[in-house]
Amino acid sequence: MFNDISLSDIANLLGLVINGGFAIYQFTKRPREFNTIDKELIKKFLIPSFKKIHPLLFKKITASNRMQIWQSLKQIKLLLKNEQIWFYLPEYISYRLDEVLILLEKPTLTKNDLKILNKDYQRFCMCYYDFSNEIRSKYKITEWDIFSKSRRNLFPSKKSKILNFSKYIVTRIPILFYLFMIIYYLYLMIITH
Repeated sequence: MFNDISLSDIANLLGLVINGGFAIYQFTKRPREFNTIDKELIKKFLIPSFKKIHPLLFKKITASNRMQIWQSLKQIKLLLKNEQIWFYLPEYISYRLDEVLILLEKPTLTKNDLKILNKDYQRFCMCYYDFSNEIRSKYKITEWDIFSKSRRNLFPSKKSKILNFSKYIVTRIPILFYLFMIIYYLYLMIITH
């Protein structure tokens, strides 16, 4: 039964196993050590700002929560200035923060101003979210993904339920696909030889 297995079949199966092993290694390897700048960013910016902005991330700005968001963003701006961290941050974060603060500080907002404000605020939230994930990815800290956004109620409740269900399915697809490929390849080797 296995006498007719060719060298190319063995090489293909070996390549599949090595590739899968490398993927598992990349996923589980030890994280890098924190460098000084990243330690400062985490300690003096990401952790304190997370406490201030987390409950308000991706929320729609309304008349009722406008002051709360303004106070949180103002504290983040002061944090950047007082701790001298702004130098290490990507410009797009401080730029987006300034854009939002300028609009929030207007005494009155028209309907169009509010629309622009919400658009700019969503951009700031995305920049903050992406930057945090960049640091998290670098050091193998669990990244925020669309599912963690759902768990933290950063979406409306109906969308959260759909995302939680889809997470269950999506997280198992790569493993199931990889196992299917190995079993299917072994099946083909046995049938054809």
